[in-house]
Amino acid sequence: MARVQKQVHPCSGFVGAQVRFFRQKKGMTQSELSRCAGIKYRHYQEIEAGRVDIKIRTLGAIAVALEITPQRLLTPHPETRKFLCSHCSNL
Repeated sequence: MARVQKQVHPCSGFVGAQVRFFRQKKGMTQSELSRCAGIKYRHYQEIEAGRVDIKIRTLGAIAVALEITPQRLLTPHPETRKFLCSHCSNL
């Protein structure tokens, strides 16, 4: 049986880039952040790579681990703005 691949929103790459930006700014490794946020390491890697849509609960856990608000994770930084899809970049 063929495996059906789920469609991921284009802005998942933006969210992943934002998470990576703030993780690196804080000086944390992927492993440290995934552990602090209570997220499986492999799933965290998929989030940062933009290969999965992130759940609100997970976004909140990552924000808490980074000691920032979820809003800050969703506010484009000049270095990550290029990852927004055309619809979201116009908001």
